Amino acid sequence: LVQRVGDAWHTGEMTASHEHFAFSLLKTFLANLARTNITHPGAPHIVIATPRAQHHEMGAYLANTAAANCGWRVTFLGPDLPAAEIAIAARQCGARAVALSLVYPITDASLTGELTQLKNALPPECALVIGGRAAGAHATLINQIGATLIEDLTVFCTWLSR
Repeated sequence: LVQRVGDAWHTGEMTASHEHFAFSLLKTFLANLARTNITHPGAPHIVIATPRAQHHEMGAYLANTAAANCGWRVTFLGPDLPAAEIAIAARQCGARAVALSLVYPITDASLTGELTQLKNALPPECALVIGGRAAGAHATLINQIGATLIEDLTVFCTWLSR
């Protein structure tokens, strides 16, 4: 559904206001769904966000709900955050992982520096996982910095279960 709405906006079949309305409803639904999960106080903690210049947060919302459903404690930071801010949040909550969603734009010159800075600022025991529609375009970079590329939500749930 998320992909179809995004495609409909991109092709002009749907206006921006229609897209925003649909995503607003979906965000509310996903946030409510995530809140229904009861997590154990000792459960692993994950920080979820989109990096600087990534304004589309729907993938991050999906990851938030998936992680909560898998029993993780989630700190959802939202879109368009600098690497340093994400790293600070991960350190402050003792996160075992940071998950980023990359959707649009597919190519972004600042992303190399942001992802490298984030990986370097995270404690060694904190994994960095990156998914979303644009993540595959950055597979080489993701591998070079020692992060994990997540192809879809099924793979993400499998990764979380490990």
